[in-house]
Amino acid sequence: MEAINGKAGVEMAINIKPDLILMDIQLPIMNGFEATKLLKKNKDTKDLPIIAVSTIALNGNREKAFNIGFTDYLIKPFNIVKFLTVVNGYIG
Repeated sequence: MEAINGKAGVEMAINIKPDLILMDIQLPIMNGFEATKLLKKNKDTKDLPIIAVSTIALNGNREKAFNIGFTDYLIKPFNIVKFLTVVNGYIG
């Protein structure tokens, strides 16, 4: 499933409770950092693995992502083998 913005993604995750979330950092309406903060505060979604997916390779963003509660951080473009390895590690 795909959400059109961060706010819609939060609502979708709360209603559907997926096994894994791939969260872009740069989203309209609500960015991925804010969306993840809300999901980590919600009792029904706080334990969901959330993988940040971003073109931003700055160390500060990676550190910020982990501090907020992201489970992993993938930088686009990424190798499909690495992507599948990371995803399988969480939902294998």
